Amino acid sequence: MDTKPYLFQGRGTAATLRRAIADKPLGTVFTTQDLLAEGLGSSRTALDMALKRLVDEGALARAGRGLFYVPEKHPVIGALSPRSEQLAEALARRSGGELLPAGPGAANWLGLSTQVVARPVFFTTGRSTKRKLGNRTIELRQRIPRAATADPVVAHAIEALRSIGKDEAKSDAVTRRLREIFNDEQKAAISKQLYLAPEWMRPILRKIASWP
Repeated sequence: MDTKPYLFQGRGTAATLRRAIADKPLGTVFTTQDLLAEGLGSSRTALDMALKRLVDEGALARAGRGLFYVPEKHPVIGALSPRSEQLAEALARRSGGELLPAGPGAANWLGLSTQVVARPVFFTTGRSTKRKLGNRTIELRQRIPRAATADPVVAHAIEALRSIGKDEAKSDAVTRRLREIFNDEQKAAISKQLYLAPEWMRPILRKIASWP
């Protein structure tokens, strides 16, 4: 069910905020700082009051201190919680950083693993933090600047291979799988940024980028 419970009448910060978040996809997570950066709210106090009002109305839901999301309603189970990745991205932005690929998630994304991570750990260019949000714990670990400069595709490949381990990463099956997934442009990026990978991984990535 995609209906958003917004009313568009009225003036003031609450009405402005209501109109602004109406265009955000269901499940979008944002922080108070995100809204202030968008120029919403004449002051932090006015914005906090507007957020409380919209939470009371059901137009927004609170995911934690300073974290809010646009709720998606399921016809049977009710409000759906946002994905852990969305929460982690918002926390990373708040610390002035960005989210980076993490091992098990990268391996899943590339089809190298079906492992379900009970408590996901995310990497960020910002500061490390751990937050309990409802029944979930979101942990962000700071990544060294060198790793943060990697092309997203290169970063995913490095983290995926690191996650599955040296022995499996060296298999022809893994090489073929990644060779099929990456296009020529992405393989070129891998070749250019081999220096970002651990020494043991470079021959594997070189093979992925050049294997006919």
